[in-house]
Amino acid sequence: MLPTLATVVEMAKGAKGTAEGDTRGKSRQKKYTDAQMAKNDQIDIAKYLLHLYWKEPFFHRILQAVHINKTRDIPTAGVAIRDARIDLWWNPDFLSDLTDDQVIGLLQHEAYHLAYGHCTSKLKPHIVANWAMDLSINTSIPRKDLPPGGWIPGEHFDRPDPADWASMVQKDKDWFEHIDQLVAGFDKGLSHLQYYALLVEDEKISEMIKKGEELGELLKKILSMDEHPDGNEIGEGDAQVISGILAEAVAEAVAEAESRGWGSVSASKQGELRAMVSNEVDWRSILRQFIGRCRRANARSTWSRRNRKVPGMAPGRTRNRTSNIAVLMDQSGSMGNGALELLAGELNCLSGRTGFDLFPFDTKVMVEHKLIWKKGMTVDSIPRVMCGGTVFQCCVDFIHSKEMRGVYDGYIILTDGGSSKPSGGRVRRAYVLTPGEQLAFDADPNDIVVRMTGE
Repeated sequence: MLPTLATVVEMAKGAKGTAEGDTRGKSRQKKYTDAQMAKNDQIDIAKYLLHLYWKEPFFHRILQAVHINKTRDIPTAGVAIRDARIDLWWNPDFLSDLTDDQVIGLLQHEAYHLAYGHCTSKLKPHIVANWAMDLSINTSIPRKDLPPGGWIPGEHFDRPDPADWASMVQKDKDWFEHIDQLVAGFDKGLSHLQYYALLVEDEKISEMIKKGEELGELLKKILSMDEHPDGNEIGEGDAQVISGILAEAVAEAVAEAESRGWGSVSASKQGELRAMVSNEVDWRSILRQFIGRCRRANARSTWSRRNRKVPGMAPGRTRNRTSNIAVLMDQSGSMGNGALELLAGELNCLSGRTGFDLFPFDTKVMVEHKLIWKKGMTVDSIPRVMCGGTVFQCCVDFIHSKEMRGVYDGYIILTDGGSSKPSGGRVRRAYVLTPGEQLAFDADPNDIVVRMTGE
């Protein structure tokens, strides 16, 4: 249910609160007089939140999950977590130097951080993780709408103010030039984990991490447009509560955007966000049925005492039961990108319970594109590698082939159902159908059929 306009205004008014204590000295270190700071205190963030309400419903709904506060305890803006509560802090002096579009871009940037769960990230070191997160977000926001200090892959940084550059030590100047060239060589559109991997693979940054070195304070300020908490400093209980709050906020934000429009959110981001909130399939039930036909594995020798009154030990064998699953994703021409994005989200949910092997197929199974999906692994999207017709029989032939015999205990076909009926077999089979679709034939009695609703 949409909030009333009055509710939005009240939320915006509540965002005007100032942090306790006199913290004017921190802003005065830059250039602000008391008169200028008094003027900056009149900045009304409510109008920017109202803009998001009307034009950017996704971002507005995400920010409804946080407490927005004014402060001079931080130089820019950013998210903080304490006592299982999310706060977004903003410095009025920092906002006074920004255009209206840049303030809106800053709020969108912070909303993305929250939506993707960056505030509870455990990646180390914290500063490198922040760089990676900013790189993954900022390609979705026009550069003109980003405050100074925004990291954009494939582009150079803005040059520092001449006075700041003159006051920097040579070591920090060298660092600036190195990071600038490194980031300018990055591809756009990667995830924050991919950017993190690229950063820590850099020889100079890797050496900095090993030695525990830090950049100079001025350089860190130049290379930052916001502040974020270190997820390693957040208690496990608080992290779980925050993750739950944000997961609910993202689900509601996606639903609201689908109803009212996505605003400036790109099509690729829309797909990622839809995938994040898709959890319709009851994988637990499906896996329970598959494990009914599980195989034995990981056998080991053991010794046990038959009876405490009888001396001696008896040899034995202990076996863990497991189930190997293959997931075959229909990538035929009838499967739209929206369906693939939805199924990617469902596979993220499945990986929370078990690992599996993913294969794309249309009229044949593309073994060369096999993805070993480990338990707990998540992806933003699954690239399309095929676009032909649909033949379920190729899945049956693959699973029951000589090479695959005994490898899998069950297989799941993700599809829109547009194929003739395949033959049966000894390996358990499940069909997961995209919303609004059904099989073009009657399934075998032993088959599991799940019809998604998209709700």
